[in-house]
Amino acid sequence: MAAYRIVVGTVYMFFMAHCTSCFSFNPSFALGKRRVQLSLDAELRPRVTRKCGGLFPFSMQSESGDANNRANGGEEKLRLWKEKAKAARKPSLQQGVYISILCVLGISLTAYALHVEHMLRLNKSYKAACDVGSWASCSNVAKSAYGSGLGIISKRGPFGFLAFSNPIYGLVFYLAMLGLQAPPIFASPRARIASVVLASVSLFASAWLGYLLFAVIKEICIVCISSYVLNVLIFVLTMADYRKLIADLKSRKPSSA
Repeated sequence: MAAYRIVVGTVYMFFMAHCTSCFSFNPSFALGKRRVQLSLDAELRPRVTRKCGGLFPFSMQSESGDANNRANGGEEKLRLWKEKAKAARKPSLQQGVYISILCVLGISLTAYALHVEHMLRLNKSYKAACDVGSWASCSNVAKSAYGSGLGIISKRGPFGFLAFSNPIYGLVFYLAMLGLQAPPIFASPRARIASVVLASVSLFASAWLGYLLFAVIKEICIVCISSYVLNVLIFVLTMADYRKLIADLKSRKPSSA
């Protein structure tokens, strides 16, 4: 009976030693009063697994197979992250087109405002096309003391050399914003952040000039109000693009999960 157990145990041991390499666990069995643990060396397991792969295609994966799957999963995640980073470098062309259109309209308004100021210097009684009545007169606003230096810088002060006509500040702003919307420049995140900074400055300037227009000068200027509306729209579009930029920059970095 003891010899029968030894023979059966030996056959079982050799059979399991040949097949165990295809699995990720090491079986054990009782041989008499002792328990025999079957195991394979870590270097031998991958070679034996390749031999057994054809015999047991449906068997559990070995440790090397798990490692390969983890490596393939990492490569797939890296590829997805690279695609997100590439997409982040492609800003919304439609956003830039809308901002460019608004900048062109702003340039037209400021150019007309400069034309009105020039005609008023030549003829004090000149009536602009935007002088629609006693309640709305662009000429009266242009002739006021707040028509230069943004109503802050005095021509006789230490910074009088910066006291340009208000439409000139607007013209410089719209030209700068239009230049930042050029495709080669707009593709840079720094250029898009610079657009947000300029739009924010113009928004505060519009709020200040609007206060002077309604509370101090107490006149209605159609050209001025139109430029304020354009500045608000430009600010909204640039902020929307800025939020998209921040989201894209965050998506470039792989998550810790």
